[in-house]
Amino acid sequence: MALTKSQHVRFLDWKKRFIGIRMRTITPSLVEELKASNPDFPAVSSGIYVQEVVPNSPSQRGGIQDGDIIVKVNGRPLADSSELQEAVLTESPLLLQVRRGNDDLLFSIVPEVVL
Repeated sequence: MALTKSQHVRFLDWKKRFIGIRMRTITPSLVEELKASNPDFPAVSSGIYVQEVVPNSPSQRGGIQDGDIIVKVNGRPLADSSELQEAVLTESPLLLQVRRGNDDLLFSIVPEVVL
């Protein structure tokens, strides 16, 4: 199936934008695993766990840290990583609501275009 011109441009734009994190969707088994190694891990049932922040990436420059949990993007709750990936593709800047410990923090991240 061939892509239309607008779909092709959108696909190319997606391949060129990133915020610089390795992430995992929050699941009950992931929360259990993380609580085993860190008893103070926050009680969350959804969101995106930031496994690693890429050095010098938009996320690092914006203040995101390893272990943060992204719970909302531009005011919308995140159920899985595909929703964040879609926002990186289509929106800029991204207002991320992050749970760090027991604190909820807001970060504005501008996805980077990679040529």
